[in-house]
Amino acid sequence: MPCGHHDEMQRNGAPSQWHYPSAIHRRFDPLYELVRQTMLVESVIKSKDDKLLADDYLHINVIPEGNIELRSDIGHYSEGLKDNGKFVLVSPKQLMQPIKETHQDLYNYLETRYWQ
Repeated sequence: MPCGHHDEMQRNGAPSQWHYPSAIHRRFDPLYELVRQTMLVESVIKSKDDKLLADDYLHINVIPEGNIELRSDIGHYSEGLKDNGKFVLVSPKQLMQPIKETHQDLYNYLETRYWQ
């Protein structure tokens, strides 16, 4: 974030976490969040905690086809995974395809509003 924004946030009494560029980066970077979530779920599975009954996971990332930069960044992340079968990248239209027949009105609304 440019220095001017940093100074402005300090003047406006922003929480102390905002005073450090690394905190700002982590707060808004979707790739960082994806890595954090992956590490969290892998540690939960590894712990075999009786209260957290997880033994597997699947990341489903819903990103519009027009967001080329984010799709590219997230796609590069998946290439580095040991098991990239745990990673799915879909567009909102692809995600909603299964409801096309059963919820035609909703699907038509979404298609008109977002995909045309």
